[in-house]
Amino acid sequence: MSEVLREELNLREVPHYSTICKAVKRLREEDLKRLLEESAKLLDVKLDILAIDSMG
Repeated sequence: MSEVLREELNLREVPHYSTICKAVKRLREEDLKRLLEESAKLLDVKLDILAIDSMG
């Protein structure tokens, strides 16, 4: 998963999970839904049920 993030987002390294958690708290519900939809497309999964585990 971290390789996907590095390549698709053109990152040198994956941000610390606390950075991502802080950023998600500032997102509107519509933005979070779009982020999940785009993530599902990148991972080629269906969005019937999608869960994100912050424990890695």
